[in-house]
Amino acid sequence: MVFEVIRVVRRIPYNLFGYAYVSVGGKALPSVDEDQAEVVKKVFALFTKERHSFNQIAQKVRTDTTLDKQAKATITRVQVSRILARPEYAGLCRDKKGGIHASLMFPR
Repeated sequence: MVFEVIRVVRRIPYNLFGYAYVSVGGKALPSVDEDQAEVVKKVFALFTKERHSFNQIAQKVRTDTTLDKQAKATITRVQVSRILARPEYAGLCRDKKGGIHASLMFPR
């Protein structure tokens, strides 16, 4: 199935780092922002494999020369903790009551 990209909305609802919402046929669908996705992967790798603190992760990401300059510019300790806490990065989502379920929109 081919989607026609109408426009990219720069403000992301729910502050979901690594995704841009693309308007397709009047619906906003998530699209992966590849530059920011590399930052998210790096955050998870530093946390799970190297077991760094949030401050250390933020510092390492900001100084990593292989990552996109704009994508990593906003990374702080707080942003790192928000990335690690979001169920969407694990292929899950929250319902209106706060329950966590498998996501069709953010698959693993």
